[in-house]
Amino acid sequence: MEDNVKINLEGNSGELIIREGKALQLHEPVKVVLSGNIDSPANFLEARSHSTFVLEAHAIINRDDMTIILQVDEKEHYGSKVQGKLVPHPAYEKFGINSGRYDTPSKLADLFKMNRSFFENQTTAMSLVTDLRNFSAKVNKEIEKHTDDRGNKRDLKAQVVTSNLPEKFNLKLPLFKGFDAELIEVEVYINPEDLTCALISPAANDRITEVVDSIFDEQKNKMLESLPGIL
Repeated sequence: MEDNVKINLEGNSGELIIREGKALQLHEPVKVVLSGNIDSPANFLEARSHSTFVLEAHAIINRDDMTIILQVDEKEHYGSKVQGKLVPHPAYEKFGINSGRYDTPSKLADLFKMNRSFFENQTTAMSLVTDLRNFSAKVNKEIEKHTDDRGNKRDLKAQVVTSNLPEKFNLKLPLFKGFDAELIEVEVYINPEDLTCALISPAANDRITEVVDSIFDEQKNKMLESLPGIL
């Protein structure tokens, strides 16, 4: 059985399309919530700087938490939220620099061997691997050779420890996600008590302190260029 439908079109002529079958299911608008690197809010805003909806937006910069939160169309339930966070690069965290993490010489040797591409000089990396693998044996041998009943074994161990590994070497890796690699001077600190090793880098610590503020200032200026008055 066919139904007859009469439709009157008045005014401007146009086209009316009638489709048969099941209509697509209606969905509520999607609330956009994004999280990414520290430049995500500025990039999101820049890509939409000519849209009218960005006029209803604000940004919160928290340097202590190393975050920037952009809230767009804040008066609407389905407004967008974009968070950017400054986080250490996985390669930097992998080495555990300035983290207080201690490993055995053997474990540190394995770390260097599997990540030698991050060394400024791969020959230095493999030399360190060899020195670390033989480290405990060398130290114990020197202690046995020099200690006696009157000697202070702990002081002797500390002396031997400081003379068996290179004082410094360079790694080339990014400090933060989303940023280029930098040359970082690193030292191996040995705990004389148990001969475990930690990587320290005063230079990396200084560099991080130096660049954090400049990174946030750069992102702030980028957002102000896209939408003056957003902060």
